[in-house]
Amino acid sequence: MKYMDAHITWLTDYHDSDIDPYAKALDLGLPLAYGFVIPRALMHSTFLPIGVQQKLIPLFELAQHHSAHEIEHSQKLIHKIIEGIKIFPIFLRQIHTSYESLLEHERKYLRLHVTDLHRAHHILRHVYAPPPVSVRFLPNTPATLHCAGEQSLVHTIALLVIESLKKNLISGASPHVQSVLVQRMYNGQYSGYCDTTNTVRSMQNQLVVYGNAGARMLDEAGDMYIVDKENMQIIDKHVLTQPFKYTLKGAEYKKIALHEQDGDRQTLPDSLVLKVAYTAKDVEKKLYFPHRVHWTFENGLLYITKLRPL
Repeated sequence: MKYMDAHITWLTDYHDSDIDPYAKALDLGLPLAYGFVIPRALMHSTFLPIGVQQKLIPLFELAQHHSAHEIEHSQKLIHKIIEGIKIFPIFLRQIHTSYESLLEHERKYLRLHVTDLHRAHHILRHVYAPPPVSVRFLPNTPATLHCAGEQSLVHTIALLVIESLKKNLISGASPHVQSVLVQRMYNGQYSGYCDTTNTVRSMQNQLVVYGNAGARMLDEAGDMYIVDKENMQIIDKHVLTQPFKYTLKGAEYKKIALHEQDGDRQTLPDSLVLKVAYTAKDVEKKLYFPHRVHWTFENGLLYITKLRPL
């Protein structure tokens, strides 16, 4: 079978669909976290060529009766089929080139933004090691896998394909693979999300910023700041004790315990709360509807990590 003429796309050049939140955010100049996209055509020609589809379709037909035994048997066969696929050399070359671009983007960032040598050395610890990346389907889905370097990236993508096909199998959908987004994992000093309308009090003239120290938003605790959308001033604060924070270790986020005095005080600086609020307000203005804007603040830069309409 002739290999499809499809190429991996840098996220800033991704325009696969007007409804895709990543494409829209980039078109509007929002500070979205960078990465690259493996287009749907490239994914299908690599993991679902005609020969593989001919093997998979009977498995989906077998599981239409929704017998637990048949579904389990089909899932095991899906693993074997995907693992037995011969990956095209051109696909591996494109993965390598795109991965190296992530590394070069890090170096450019350091040259532009970091002047303190000690701080630059601290950041460079993960630049010259393989930068960990997250892998997910587009449009953004909860299913996300992480890997520590280029060598395991193709294997991680294959695992994601298998999980997707399993879900398709159970839901009765046909074999199908979406575009895949690969992004460098962020080790933010602060993380959280902002609702561009106060849904609890049904106040459309208020933004609500949630956040905590660390690279991920905590479910257990986090500060809440209410911002007046008209004059962009903080009008209320709710500070909760933060017992720990997440920090990036290798390709995983690890819990780090905080001292009691550190966890009891206000976490986010007021300046950062307002920076998040202004960015979220800009999102709502450009996308026309209230959104939940997930964000992280790393090395002085604010990044949007996910958008979801409210």
